[in-house]
Amino acid sequence: MSSPALHAGNLPNLRLSDQMIDTLWKSRTPGFPAVVFDGPKGGKVIDHKDFMHGAALVAIVDSGMFTALNRASVKYGHYVVNHDRHLFIKYNDGKGPGDYFFTFSGEDKKRITSEAASLVFAVLVCGNEVVTGIAREELSQLITLTASAASTVKVSVQQGRQIRISGPNGKLPLISRRSFPTRILE
Repeated sequence: MSSPALHAGNLPNLRLSDQMIDTLWKSRTPGFPAVVFDGPKGGKVIDHKDFMHGAALVAIVDSGMFTALNRASVKYGHYVVNHDRHLFIKYNDGKGPGDYFFTFSGEDKKRITSEAASLVFAVLVCGNEVVTGIAREELSQLITLTASAASTVKVSVQQGRQIRISGPNGKLPLISRRSFPTRILE
């Protein structure tokens, strides 16, 4: 296997040989697709965003409350968990501890508000520090979901402390670092 490479935007990607791809494919869980893309010069790479989203998805799958995971739409990062919970995953790969900023575009907000399901969550992956999830109703306390302009949510993660989440419209009560994925699955 070659060493990690840098992709556009300085996002690290992992280069895999064809032999490693075959080994991973044969050892995968039946019924779950592999996420492998053709890279430059014919090499195989796994996108960095897939690793980041995987942090949230693995925590969900490893919980005792997990039953199903499906892609919900063509929007990357939109999943349905346990047949009734819509997740919109965003990531920031900043190097914590510290502040992580998540921008919700007008299109992001439109998708979140137009989802008919009652259980809708924004799942925020804060680098290699923590993953947290907030309900649509909590997100609406932080940003105006009906506005077409982009809005930013700030997640403050300090070592050994609870998570602070704020936006231009307010802030949420402190959230336990260990609350994900229970917070979205209960």
